[in-house]
Amino acid sequence: MSTPVQSNMEEIIRHVYKDTYRALQVMEKYNAYTIHPFGRGSLTTDGVQYSGVTTGSTGTTDWKTVDSAATIRPIAPTDDTDDMDELELGLTAEFKNSSVTTGKTTLGYVWQIKDDTETTWTNLHTTKSVASTHTTWTARTLSGRITPAAGYNKLPFNIRLRMMNKKASHGLARIKNSSYVKVMSKVS
Repeated sequence: MSTPVQSNMEEIIRHVYKDTYRALQVMEKYNAYTIHPFGRGSLTTDGVQYSGVTTGSTGTTDWKTVDSAATIRPIAPTDDTDDMDELELGLTAEFKNSSVTTGKTTLGYVWQIKDDTETTWTNLHTTKSVASTHTTWTARTLSGRITPAAGYNKLPFNIRLRMMNKKASHGLARIKNSSYVKVMSKVS
């Protein structure tokens, strides 16, 4: 009696296509994959890790990128761009007043997205406000599934968080490491 062989899908596809690179392309087309693009760095002992802290400007119209824009790439690089069927987002940022006074600063923020080849960013939502005290981080999460549209419907694409001060005082922002982007590629 023979021993049953257990194989995972990657091994089966690799066997069928005889090529690891092609197997990865096929897996990408038929499987969603999740990327945690923010808050990478040192390990933590309390389970919470953040991107670097970005300090807002003293102006009320100066937008700043928090951390840096993240580029989401296909699992298997190709010469072409890959179309997407759907994106699932779970993006958490925290905001805080950096003023040394007891006053409050109101911060504005918006998550933006664009195809890697585009020059114009698209807002994923209307600008939101956070009234922060000077001692407490206030978390805000953008989550849900979206259908890609013109300007952000292909891999690779970029995603970023922008912030500004609604009052002329400093604010702080950081992105939590549990923030994620789940990509469902289009099967063609």
